[in-house]
Amino acid sequence: MKKLLLALSAGLAGFAATCGYAHAQTTIDQSKALAGSVTPGDTPGFPVTLSLPGSYRLTSNLTVPVGADGILITAENVTLDLNGFTIKGPGSCTKSASGYTVTCAPPSYHHGVNVNSTGLSESVVRNGTVQGFWFGVSMEHGRAHDLSVLQNKVGLSGAANLLASRISARMNETGVQTGGLVSDSWAMFNSVGFRSNSSYATLINSAASFNTVGVYQMNLNAVRAVGNTTDTSSTQNF
Repeated sequence: MKKLLLALSAGLAGFAATCGYAHAQTTIDQSKALAGSVTPGDTPGFPVTLSLPGSYRLTSNLTVPVGADGILITAENVTLDLNGFTIKGPGSCTKSASGYTVTCAPPSYHHGVNVNSTGLSESVVRNGTVQGFWFGVSMEHGRAHDLSVLQNKVGLSGAANLLASRISARMNETGVQTGGLVSDSWAMFNSVGFRSNSSYATLINSAASFNTVGVYQMNLNAVRAVGNTTDTSSTQNF
């Protein structure tokens, strides 16, 4: 019986591996990014291209040069865990001396993390900092959570199918721009804290302070916008 159980266990493990059910987590650091081949088609240097579904985790900060994205996701169903590290681009932002207006100067139109998969991706980006890009994190679909976005032209950008939570947006021209749902998040020292790009955009249980405009054209529930030049603009409470 013991031999039979061991044989069945080995057979099932082999079957799972053959069918693609056994996925080890892939780690990414600066040296692996520069070497390339993290996934098929990933050339040396940036961006790090993730062309296969699966789980990926940073094990160091990534420093991205001028003229490149940090991480480009082209596959469906990717989980990218920044693991507390930072993806840092070459851009920076300044705040006006007489108000809350922020001006950013990213040297090129690039992304810290660009989720560029074609379908309704269930991809996840989480748990770290993205700084110094035109778009810090850009994803049409999926989930973004536990992220700090700072000193980007747009910190987090998404469409109506993006679910975002626990986002900290500071010193961006626009902190969070989305057509989806944002919850439990905070925007401070941005030109615009939270901004809608569709009539479905909703902000729940969040706060905006010390922005030029705290919240712009979003549906609101349990949102505290205080201390901004304009707290809310054309918003609807429910």
